[in-house]
Amino acid sequence: MNFGISNDPLVLPVQFSDLSAIVRGGSLFINWSTSSEKNNKGFEVEASADGVHFTTIGSLDSKATNGNSDSVLSYEFSADLAGVAMATSGFIVALLALGALTMSLPRKRKLIFAGLMLTGIVVSAIGCQKKSAEALSDGKNFYIRIAQIDKDGGKSYSKTVRVVNNH
Repeated sequence: MNFGISNDPLVLPVQFSDLSAIVRGGSLFINWSTSSEKNNKGFEVEASADGVHFTTIGSLDSKATNGNSDSVLSYEFSADLAGVAMATSGFIVALLALGALTMSLPRKRKLIFAGLMLTGIVVSAIGCQKKSAEALSDGKNFYIRIAQIDKDGGKSYSKTVRVVNNH
């Protein structure tokens, strides 16, 4: 018998079988399955409004014993659509970047800038959330993919799917 380590790039840590995502009643429902898993720690569910720039909206641990399985395993994930819309709008990144700018200002200007920033953020968040929620709720320009996380921190991705709206 010969034993060895394979460096074959076609040997993936997870073989994805199915992936589907639907919007129903203001919530996002995602289902996927794997036909095999090797050294799999878990999954990150990622959403995108444009199919290019993805944001993690949740995570699940692998169901495989010690991260290894040769049988089909099924996974489910759900999230409130408004929260997904907020995550895909980039709102959190903008908030952190603007907050960092205030660190170098004198105290009096910090208060003025913070007040203006807060007003702008609230107005922007309401507008962006409404626009993103509308785009997400009609099933247009809203995409999902699953990032598989190895025990050593490596990632591989499922195919990207467009979300289906099922009122």
